[in-house]
Parts: sequence; structure tokens; C-alpha cells
Amino acid sequence: MASIKVDKKLRILLRRAPDEFTEDIRKSFDQGARILARQMRSNVQSRTGNLRSKITYKVSSDGLGAKVGLRGKRANKKAFYGKILESDKFRNGRFKFMEPAFKKHSGKISKVLNKAIDKTLKRLVG
Repeated sequence: MASIKVDKKLRILLRRAPDEFTEDIRKSFDQGARILARQMRSNVQSRTGNLRSKITYKVSSDGLGAKVGLRGKRANKKAFYGKILESDKFRNGRFKFMEPAFKKHSGKISKVLNKAIDKTLKRLVG
């Protein structure tokens, strides 16, 4: 599972801010997580589509973090082999789907998040 989070000190500051200031950050996390989940689904080589259907994302309740991948007990039970495919030990990592997606889009996601955080901080200060 891939996690995207805001720095701890910045998270404390942004939690104290009113919701209208942090709305841009929430939208950015949602957008970034959606992009990452879509890429993971396209990277999966599947026969039945079960693993592909179990890849989900969730933005945290405060909007300052997101988790993407096989989330929850049901997904881990039904698509446990996703974790095996993701390991380096299985066929030298040829079937990885999470790590390549994160590497491909990490720059784009961080730019979007940094832009939203800068905008929010400017609104808070000025």
C-alpha cells in the first residue's frame, strides 16, 4: 500500500486552520490518489480482474493524507496474491504494479500537492 502524507509539523498547523483554507489540499490529495490508483490498475496483469477491482484509495478524514492500494481486510483476503506479486522475491519483481506506478507519478503528485500547500499557506498568512 502506498501512503502519501503531509509533514507532521505542517499537518498540526493545517489541522488548526478552517476547512475553507484546506479545501485545495484535500482536492489535491484526492486527485493524486486517483491518478495513482488508476496507474496501479493499469499495471496489474490479471486474468480475472479480481486484483484490479480490489485496488482502491481513501483520503484521510482531515484531508492531509491518502492511502492507495489493497486496503482493508476483505481486499487483503481476496487479493492476497497482490502482495506476493509486489515482492522482489517473486520472479525478481517482474509483476510489480504499485512501485512502478508510484515512481512514475510521484513527481507530478508532489508538484500538485506543493502548489496547493503553498496556496493555502499564503491564504493563511496573508
